[in-house]
Amino acid sequence: MVTGSGPRSPKQKEILRDIRNVLTRYMVRGNAKDLDIVALKIWKLTRR
Repeated sequence: MVTGSGPRSPKQKEILRDIRNVLTRYMVRGNAKDLDIVALKIWKLTRR
């Protein structure tokens, strides 16, 4: 997925945990299209 350079801050770990929870929820429901949208949003957030 997203690889960061250097150690992650506690805030980043928190965000990643939330992301993982959301992704798991979507995967359980099997909404592949929604999963793509969420992944794209996450990618944009992590690019900042």
